[in-house]
Amino acid sequence: MIVNELPATLAPCKLDAGEGLGYAFGSHLATMIARPDGLGQPAWGRILSGAKGASFPLHIDRATHEAIFVVDGVIALRLAGSKYQLTPGDYINIPPGTAHGYEFLDQCGKKLTWSFGGNAAEAVVLRGKPFAGIVYPESAEAVNWSVLSSSVDTELVGSEGSYQDAVTGKLTIAPEGPLPFVLAASEGESMIAGDQVYTFLGNQSQSNGTFIALLTGGPNG
Repeated sequence: MIVNELPATLAPCKLDAGEGLGYAFGSHLATMIARPDGLGQPAWGRILSGAKGASFPLHIDRATHEAIFVVDGVIALRLAGSKYQLTPGDYINIPPGTAHGYEFLDQCGKKLTWSFGGNAAEAVVLRGKPFAGIVYPESAEAVNWSVLSSSVDTELVGSEGSYQDAVTGKLTIAPEGPLPFVLAASEGESMIAGDQVYTFLGNQSQSNGTFIALLTGGPNG
């Protein structure tokens, strides 16, 4: 098994916390933890963190389906015309073509993002610089997202507006079908097998058969 290194071909690997390929842009840090060449399919895994106020303006990913799990901090999200305040444990489903953007509201913001189908994850590689640290850099330099390369399927859209408008409530049950939604922490369809709890955050109907999102939990050992 490959340890603390992303494989260049299909192979099992294990990454300790903080390991992966880091890219810094503005006050963001994106740590790649999985790539297409190691997964055998067009999919990426990354941990994204940032300073208070770090943001990505409203945009669409034409071919990329994103599944996001909030790890830490408070994050403002615009999704399909609604506004949300995300906290740890929330799950977000973003089908291709869905307008979305975010802003970190404290210094602890961190989210896990899995991308399927398109290459939107390459935007942070193209805009960022290789970074060996495990904490986002302090930078007063704004990220110029308007110069995104046409080689990635990410496109800025519309006006950013305000994050101070009314906040939409999160769901306790995920809708069927490939729809954008925010599922509140600790919600989802849970099943118990032995001493393990399996919680489905997203099923194949919500990703057009591409993936499922699953949390597992149980006692030590």
